[in-house]
Amino acid sequence: MTDSPPRPRAYGEVVSCVIEAIFPFGVFTRLDDGASGYIRLRQLSLEGDERALSRFHPGQQIRAQIIELPGRGREYELSHRLTLQDPWEEFLAECREGDVVTGQVRALSNSDVTIEIVPGIRGYVSLRELATWDVAEPKELFWLEDRVEATVQRLQRNPPRLSLSIRRRL
Repeated sequence: MTDSPPRPRAYGEVVSCVIEAIFPFGVFTRLDDGASGYIRLRQLSLEGDERALSRFHPGQQIRAQIIELPGRGREYELSHRLTLQDPWEEFLAECREGDVVTGQVRALSNSDVTIEIVPGIRGYVSLRELATWDVAEPKELFWLEDRVEATVQRLQRNPPRLSLSIRRRL
């Protein structure tokens, strides 16, 4: 009996793989046919950040979707995030404009604040919707990881977008 070469994989194919090594920037995996794979941190979970790393360990079997075929001397690039259930459908079914939501500040820019309601659901608060008074920069009011309440101002299905107002909540 001879070993046959691994069958070619296709872009978009969902594969089973085992985590071999975990690094701050992502994980290296071994596909069921022995090929190497890599999952960048942003493709590891719905959060897309380092919080996901604690949920994974070497030897763990996971599913991932092929998002880039390997080049010479490279491994498959994979996405575990694409195999997870999209949280937007459930969120859209439960939430309406005018509802109050709670979340954590995940990013501050000069013009808005990004708030994560649940993993995979992020809303944006524009500068003028931060307070009932004029605010020059969001960092005057918030730090990363602050928990805040906001009113859903606009909820868009395609593409998914959530506009929030802290001013209206005040």
